[in-house]
Amino acid sequence: MFKPLKLLITSLVGFLLLSSGSAISAAIFQPTIESQAGITIDAQTGQVIASKNDQERLPIASISKLIVIYLVEQAIKDGKLTADQPVKVSAQIASFSQDASVANVTLSTDRTYTVHELETAALLPSANGAAMALAELVAGSQNAYYQTANQLLDSWGIKDSHWVSASGLKGSYLTAFDSNQDGDAENKLSAREVAIISQKLLLDYPDILSITQQKTASFPGIDGNMTTISNTDELLGVSKYNLQGLKTGHTENNGVNFVGYAHVNGRAVITVTLNAPEKKNFSDTEAMLDSTAQLTKVTNLKPKSTITVLNAQTKKGVVNITAKKALPIFYSVSGHIPKITSKIQQTTKNQQAPIQTSTLLAKQTVTLDINDLNDYLTQKPSLTYYADKPVQKTNFLVTWYRTTFN
Repeated sequence: MFKPLKLLITSLVGFLLLSSGSAISAAIFQPTIESQAGITIDAQTGQVIASKNDQERLPIASISKLIVIYLVEQAIKDGKLTADQPVKVSAQIASFSQDASVANVTLSTDRTYTVHELETAALLPSANGAAMALAELVAGSQNAYYQTANQLLDSWGIKDSHWVSASGLKGSYLTAFDSNQDGDAENKLSAREVAIISQKLLLDYPDILSITQQKTASFPGIDGNMTTISNTDELLGVSKYNLQGLKTGHTENNGVNFVGYAHVNGRAVITVTLNAPEKKNFSDTEAMLDSTAQLTKVTNLKPKSTITVLNAQTKKGVVNITAKKALPIFYSVSGHIPKITSKIQQTTKNQQAPIQTSTLLAKQTVTLDINDLNDYLTQKPSLTYYADKPVQKTNFLVTWYRTTFN
């Protein structure tokens, strides 16, 4: 009696897990890399192409600076800051930046720096002082910044992040800013969560690539002369995949990290490698890009369908509709071109003619017939459908007949 019930419950649980889409990590392939975790996604759609241990939270070190940059760019967009706005750093930040054990770009209270200069220093040589100065600029203090960062991450579905550093340093290096700081505390996120942050930054503020793709830049020295700062990204100008950044990270005890923005199979992709042996963050990134190029193809799905509109001046009231935009999908070279299995949903229950080509007629949350292709960072993609051509209203008798006998 209980055995059939147990089998039924097991089947239902299995069905729910398989149908939950982005809740399950199901990439096209698992990369062969030395990093503790890694992921490759489509930069626009968020489709997960490759993943390894992508949900374990690990130390991310200076990748943390991407959150500072996002908040600065947000403030610029909102008119609260400008890129050329002069910033005077605090004496505490200036003193911190002059400690070679934790900083590599020296700041001074004797001069000002533009917001853009501080962003460049935080992104290229990964200057801790610059990141912390920007954190104070957007939030008022380091502690206030941690709360702001936590709130931002929470709004993106990244819960309980417990941010403790604007720069990515461990708490033991930051006691001058907070005597109660836990010395062992450090920012930790999963590769998947880092990919979410990177995608948000690049979709909302794509111009940040104008900074991250630079190998070097000029920065004001404390003597008043301009100095040259260098990018820690060793794949710039070397990668076969037109890599344009994005950020490195060096943990104290857990290896090195890297977020990359590159191009494969005609698509922009984001890569994340976490906690790799020294320098392997770069070779692992290139290996993931190589595998993506070799093991996947891209198809652009632009499906067509029909809906019935009883008063439409068409045969039997059938209206031809097409998705407004094509949906790019990565799929395995050894598999078939994926097909959409989910149904369209009309936006209006009893749609009436006349219908213009600008009238939204249906939506569709996309589910594909290959489960490994249904993994997306945050949510599955959706398509919107419009009439192929304008549809006129038919006469009353035809409408009455269809309504009565259909």
